[in-house]
Amino acid sequence: MPIKKINQALKNLTLNYYDLCIIQIGNPDIHPRMPINILKYFRKKGLAMFRDSLFSVPPIFGIKYLLRFPFFVIRLIFIRLHQEFYATNNEIIYEFQELIRIIKRSSSELIIMPLFEVNSIIYGKIHNIRAMEINKKILDLYKNIVLNSPLLESKTYRNYYNWDWFHFRQQYHNMLSELLVQAIKAKLS
Repeated sequence: MPIKKINQALKNLTLNYYDLCIIQIGNPDIHPRMPINILKYFRKKGLAMFRDSLFSVPPIFGIKYLLRFPFFVIRLIFIRLHQEFYATNNEIIYEFQELIRIIKRSSSELIIMPLFEVNSIIYGKIHNIRAMEINKKILDLYKNIVLNSPLLESKTYRNYYNWDWFHFRQQYHNMLSELLVQAIKAKLS
């Protein structure tokens, strides 16, 4: 879900008060999308399945993976020829700052996790370039609350990509959970 939609949803909610909030969003915003006009064209023709998700493979290998793989190849070609995104980097930073303002009204402590990079051999370089640029801006704006660890560096987590070369294997999620527990304890002690 794009960050703008998250903010719109949060503005319409009455949030409780939380001791701590963890924020890790933005990967859909920085990742190249399938051209929206092409998807809309097919949906107008009654093919509702033509959504961005059709052109991705699941993280786990199986029958669904095999069925979607041809569409995934089409995606890989399109995102190299035509790059379309939910938002510009400046719009993402603006929406991120808006999100922080919304959350700060409902939480005394925040932890921001940086955006993750993807396998550039598969997806091209633009996702990772945008991730690095936005991570730098977020770090400049919120240095004291951005989670920092070698576990969150691409040279570490690239060894844990799943079959879609985008999401991570359970082993990495377990290590990340332990890191978050330590960070939460440190913030709340």
